[in-house]
Amino acid sequence: MQAISFIQDVLDSFKIPYKRYVGRHTLRFNRRAIKKAANDSQKRLWLTASIAAEELVVALLQLDNKINVEPLNKRLLRKKIDKKQVLSVLHAYLSAVVVLISTYKEQILESTAMSEQKFLQDWCSVFEYQLEDMKVFDEMMLTAYSQFGSIGLIREAGEIIVDNFYQETSGLTQKEILVLEGILLKDVSAILQYLKLPSI
Repeated sequence: MQAISFIQDVLDSFKIPYKRYVGRHTLRFNRRAIKKAANDSQKRLWLTASIAAEELVVALLQLDNKINVEPLNKRLLRKKIDKKQVLSVLHAYLSAVVVLISTYKEQILESTAMSEQKFLQDWCSVFEYQLEDMKVFDEMMLTAYSQFGSIGLIREAGEIIVDNFYQETSGLTQKEILVLEGILLKDVSAILQYLKLPSI
């Protein structure tokens, strides 16, 4: 994931209908991030998370191959995927990201100069979380991570991905879990690098 290429990626994305469905949300997230950021660390955090979520969703929708999600590509996409479904998957992945980076809570709060409450409030504001998204975060993602670690986190996010994007809604296979876990860990490492923190 290269933040420097983000603007070109956004411009290119509007050439394809489904990319418009993704880009319309992430472009809005990015504008809110830039406007809301009180310092460079906050801006880097939000923009990097936004780019990561967009790249994953675009790959899952089979619109480019920048990210390898090959096991999931064997599933049949729904014939029609609306913007609400795209937004649900974006939010699910963003929630997985914020749960995992919370293991570096003290360092991130220090880097971004925010309290824990302010951090969560601004995350929800920048990414336009609704009550349903907050419920998924609190009751599903946090619980899964506390009980089963990153694998549990991926299973919960994966269930939302499968339910919204694919005709076949069976649980994730072990290969699918490993691929998504690898992507998540790489994205979180990128966020930590941009914040100049040790990578996982």
